[in-house]
Parts: sequence; C-alpha cells; structure tokens
Amino acid sequence: MIDHFTILKKLKTKIDGLKIPEHWSLEKVEQPNTIAKLNALNCCFEIYYKHNSLLPDRVACTKENGVYLVFEKLRSLFIETYNDGDVGALVCEGKNVLYNEDIVGFNFEKCMSVFNAEKTE
Repeated sequence: MIDHFTILKKLKTKIDGLKIPEHWSLEKVEQPNTIAKLNALNCCFEIYYKHNSLLPDRVACTKENGVYLVFEKLRSLFIETYNDGDVGALVCEGKNVLYNEDIVGFNFEKCMSVFNAEKTE
C-alpha cells in the first residue's frame, strides 16, 4: 500500500531544505523564501492528488529567486514558484515549447492536458 503521507512529507522536507549555491549569492540571487517554498509544495500537492500521484523528478532553486520543479513523462512540465508569489508553468516536448502560462489558484488543468496529450510526431 502506498503511504501518501510519507511520500509528501519527504517532498516537503526536500523543498524546505532548498538553499542556493554560495556562488549564486555573488550574483545577487536570493534564497527561495517561505512564499516560494509553500507555493512549490502546494503545486506538488495539487498535481499529486489530481493527476495520478505524479511527483516532480527534480526540485531545485532557481536563479530567478524561487523554486524550480520538473515533471518528466513523454513531455516535460517546468514550474517555477517565485519569492514574490508568482507561479509560472511551461510544457515542452524536446526543445519545443508547447504551452506556458502564469498559474492562478494552483489551477494546472490546461498545463496538464497539454503535458498528458499524445506526443506529436
């Protein structure tokens, strides 16, 4: 049986522990703040619970002052949550951008429909 609580708790611990590399601070990059981390966690919860227990393949800091999430299947979904509270998403197939949007209210329906669509030839 899948222990959803433990899986999501590990993800929360990973997000909470994110810190930029020291050399980024020389470039005036800010640590991801509580808002960016909380929004990243909420994005993950939303996608996990509404889209077949999908978890990010990568969780990292972004040089744009926030958190970077990557979900990989046939396509890639990139989500960035920023220190100012904004959330952006991008769906790519290889190097081709298929869809991007500013996310409002953690609504990923359009992103996920593009992300999950049949791969184009």
